[in-house]
Amino acid sequence: IIERNVDIINTSFAWHFWKLITEEKSDYEKVFQISHCYLSVIANHFNSAAFNDIFMFIEENIENKRAECYDLLWKVLKTEKMWVESVAKEKNIDGINWWPYYSTGDILKKVRDLLGYGQCLEVVEFLADYPVKLRGRNIDSLGLVLQRIPFEYNKDQRIEKIFDKLIEIDPLYFDAKEKWIKESKIK
Repeated sequence: IIERNVDIINTSFAWHFWKLITEEKSDYEKVFQISHCYLSVIANHFNSAAFNDIFMFIEENIENKRAECYDLLWKVLKTEKMWVESVAKEKNIDGINWWPYYSTGDILKKVRDLLGYGQCLEVVEFLADYPVKLRGRNIDSLGLVLQRIPFEYNKDQRIEKIFDKLIEIDPLYFDAKEKWIKESKIK
């Protein structure tokens, strides 16, 4: 049923698999594996509402299941990006109802804190490479996470290049970039 990719059905399943973890606490390992398995299948086809539930599942479980949740996060982001890019080619993207950073800001903070700056930077860089018109929506959390990554991770000016992408959207990030450079060099 899930593989048919009927949005209303998969949205319902995603919500139930997300909630199953909080409702069935007797065997976390078993319930997590079942939920993770089916949410991974749902993540093969973009569905905004279902993906929101998957993001909630990731956010609530990443502390206990870091690798599995990080892998699921990547799967969701890659599927989402493919959808966004295909829609951007076919339609006027100004009307797209899609918020990439709305759901990921808190997850990125947890990735940074639990898995390290390197893995966090990979996700931030991936998100910053979305089509320019679409990067402009709710990028504040992306910038905040980026500002807290130490300068030593700026190999090949990687972080500065990401800041430059944010500056394309909002020139106010120029000051944030300069502040980050100045504070990083002081430490």
